[in-house]
Amino acid sequence: MSRPGGDVLIRGGRVFDPRSGRDEECDLRVSGGYIAEFGQLTPRGGEEEVDAKGLLVAPGLIDICVHLREPGFEEIETIRSGARAALAGGFTSIAAMPDTDPPVDNEASATYVRLKGEEADAARVHVVGALTRGREGKTLSEMGGMQRAGAVAFSDEENGVDSSEIFLRALRYGGMLDRPILTRCEDRALRGSGVASSGLLADLLGLPSIPDGTEEVAVERNLRLARSVGADLHLLHLSTAESISEVAQAKTAGVPVTCSITPQHLLFTEEEIKSYDPVFKCNPPLRRESDRAALRQALRDGCVDAVSSAHAPRGEGEKNLEFIYAMNGTGGLETTFAVLYTKLVEEGELSLHRLLDSLTTRPARILKIPYGELKVGAPADITCFDLKEEWTIDPAELVSNSKITPFAGWRVRGRARHAIVGGRVLLRDRELRSAVS
Repeated sequence: MSRPGGDVLIRGGRVFDPRSGRDEECDLRVSGGYIAEFGQLTPRGGEEEVDAKGLLVAPGLIDICVHLREPGFEEIETIRSGARAALAGGFTSIAAMPDTDPPVDNEASATYVRLKGEEADAARVHVVGALTRGREGKTLSEMGGMQRAGAVAFSDEENGVDSSEIFLRALRYGGMLDRPILTRCEDRALRGSGVASSGLLADLLGLPSIPDGTEEVAVERNLRLARSVGADLHLLHLSTAESISEVAQAKTAGVPVTCSITPQHLLFTEEEIKSYDPVFKCNPPLRRESDRAALRQALRDGCVDAVSSAHAPRGEGEKNLEFIYAMNGTGGLETTFAVLYTKLVEEGELSLHRLLDSLTTRPARILKIPYGELKVGAPADITCFDLKEEWTIDPAELVSNSKITPFAGWRVRGRARHAIVGGRVLLRDRELRSAVS
């Protein structure tokens, strides 16, 4: 059961709202779970005060693609541990992917995830339902039932949907239900058993390679189908310069498409896999420097709409194997803001406004949820960041059940100090607070 928000006074912070452009030092009052007023405010009896002097007061971060592993893989991550990890990283809303066991492909399973998210009493957990039954790409799932259960979007995520006819039908139903379709872009037949981008490096390392065009062929198909239907389509985890170029052209032509990228593809290149360290094995694979440069430029100019942590926690037995056998992915909720702020904003590659826009305002618009902005009457989902705090990413200190991260040992700046969800202070001075024991 959701819990009512209280009355909170956030005092003396730098209030920064990407949507409105507000950037001023002032107080912010929360009443009944909603933002009530800004200004130089006098404390009232019964209010919980939050000292934000020297802190950045921003909309709570929103992650459009998170793998929480429950049901089925609770030994790796649970809905509660993932939602708490999100809060520790400054995220107040996360979209939970349906790649569980069993998959979230019907009303009952969507209800289960929604209720478990509410019980977690941490970041909001938004359900993403599967596009097809069993995520097998053969028959559409119970999309209407999952919408009734609270699903905000639909996706088969890493599986994609190979059948163009099925994917076209999914787009049509998504349009009817006013829910976006989120999809990965990969021609799985082309990919085969590849684990690294094709080219000289993969050949020298003796790793099976993924042919050029594997991502772009799927991007082009998905854009063509979205154009024919006019339904909202979001392309997850794009990784190549050509994919970004195709999206830019589609946007210019009026196709209702958005896209997102990951911190790994913004910060690493294929050079990392020379070590054969499986922490750098991901899907899509790490690309060339030219691709990374194109992603950064597209994030700066707004062609890329959102950044997702791509939080995909793995167990030791899944990840600590030979590179070719290790599973893709690592955790990311607790490190995303800090690594991007440190490596992009502080080094002058990206503005603070654009970083926060890609982590708040635009993800909210894509998912069509009423968060991601600071204005009177908006739900009080707020994160206060200490942009001056320097800290070292220590896997042992992560809240997530999975302690595997490619950023282990990085010295970074910027950390969530306080977080408010629906008017309730659930992270205070970096300590998680919850009614759940």
